[in-house]
Order: sequence, then structure tokens, then C-alpha cells
Amino acid sequence: IFRDTTLFGNGFADSFSTAWKGNGGTIITNTSTISGEEYEQILKRFNPENSIPDSIFFSGTGSSGILLHATMQQLPEFSKTAFAASATIMNDAFTNYLKSSKSGPVYAIAPVKDANQTAQGKKFIAQYRNRMKGSPPTPYSASAYDATKIVLAAITKTLDETLFPANASDEIQAKIFRNKVTEHIRYLNTKDDISYEGITGNYKFNDQGDVINENGMRADGAISIYQFDN
Repeated sequence: IFRDTTLFGNGFADSFSTAWKGNGGTIITNTSTISGEEYEQILKRFNPENSIPDSIFFSGTGSSGILLHATMQQLPEFSKTAFAASATIMNDAFTNYLKSSKSGPVYAIAPVKDANQTAQGKKFIAQYRNRMKGSPPTPYSASAYDATKIVLAAITKTLDETLFPANASDEIQAKIFRNKVTEHIRYLNTKDDISYEGITGNYKFNDQGDVINENGMRADGAISIYQFDN
């Protein structure tokens, strides 16, 4: 595992590490790096005699994923090693870079539902591409759209029931309004409250804000895995 020094990079790497080991996987190294020189130095510690990793996982943002993958291509023993990363690599820069690469398989992992799995999601993707002149949405776009629509529905419902804060100093009414919005989200898609049919599915929440299933139990988080066509 290679991670950058961002809060996201560290947090996602920790979650991945826990899940990987929990499913019987072995992690040879788990390191925080920020430069190509460091990537090369660490990769060169491995050779056929002391075990080449089956895959490399990168957790981070920006162009660091390209830098790590490009460094792998410069080392014959890693040029065909599977490469996986957080969905931050699903962008035009990485996709265009990969077109000229003859590497092994490349995967992106996103902790969200895949919009391609529902009819509403496919329609959303088509509309997004049309609006954004061909650019595809990120794996998070549909979930972000659903989250925004849920909050807006709760705000609209609250506006019908209580006064909006008079100004930025109206802390008492702001707290009342905010609590009412939160209450409507908590009872989303239950009897006599707001309803919303999401692009990525229909949602219900418990008192702690966790998504729950039809039986009222906390639902496991969704994971989507994408493979680049390289």
C-alpha cells in the first residue's frame, strides 16, 4: 500500500488495509510517500527472491497515482503488476496517461453504489454526459446528487412548517430549523414524511444517520470496483 500525506489518503488506506487483512490478504508494506524517488526506492526492495507483490494499491489524490504507476513501468519486475487505487484516478489525466501504457490490469475502487446498475442511474449518466459535453460523471456524482436532493427535500418540507432564521445572528431559530431538517432526513421514506426515489436506490436512516435496510438493520456500505480498458 502506498498512500500520500493527505487526510483522505491516510483514511482510505487504513480502511482498505483493515478490509484486506480481514479477508485473508497479506500486506507487505504500508507506507506514506510523496515523490517518485521514494516510490522507486521502496519498489526496488522487492525482487523475485524476496517476493514481488501480487498488486500495488495507491490511496491518495492528485497526480501521485500517475507518478507511482509510471515508476512501476520503469521497473521490469513491476511493469505487469496489477495496480489498484481509490477512485480519484478516474479522471481525464490518468485515463489519457494510461492510453500510452502497456501495463498490467488497473482498477479503481469507490465506496459508493455504481449508478450503471439502475435504469435511473444510466439515465443520469447520459444526461450528465450531454450537459458536460461528453465528460463522464465521477463514481461519486450520482450519490452526491441523491444526497443533495434528499437535503433539499428536507429543507423544502421544513420551510412549510417553521420559520427560516431571520438573519445570521438568529441562533435560536437556526437551531430549531436545522433540527427539523435533520428530523425529516432521519424519517426519509417512512410514513407521513418526505419521500425520495434515488438514482442509486431508496434510502432510509436510523437515529445515528446510518443507512438501514428494509429490516431496519444497518446496511453494509456499497463498494464499486472499476477496471480500466488499457
